[in-house]
Amino acid sequence: MRKAVFVSGEDHVDIPERIFQFESFRRWLHSDLFPNEGRISFINGVVIVDLSMEEFFDHGQVRFEIQPVVGNLLKETWFGRFASDGTRYSHLKTRLTTEPDGLVISRKPLPAVGSNLNPDGRERTQN
Repeated sequence: MRKAVFVSGEDHVDIPERIFQFESFRRWLHSDLFPNEGRISFINGVVIVDLSMEEFFDHGQVRFEIQPVVGNLLKETWFGRFASDGTRYSHLKTRLTTEPDGLVISRKPLPAVGSNLNPDGRERTQN
């Protein structure tokens, strides 16, 4: 199934029909035809297009406050590195490529964390 989700925005993006598979999306991403404006992501067969402008107080100022705090914390703890807005991330195994507002790159893998919910959706109790 081919699906594109348009979050918001005034402009438009021409999405080639062939890019609804991960490999072809990545070729489009690295081509001269990929748009310079907006955030366009691929998540397991779905193309998400966000052409909205960031709100100054609701988004820009929050990001402005969070990024240096996270960056300094990572430096102090040697946990890893912080990539700010504009860094594209791709994960081949999960067929994801996106451009988040920020990305923490840890020096070593995090331990696996199990869900705190039972299969029926109720919270597990600690024994």
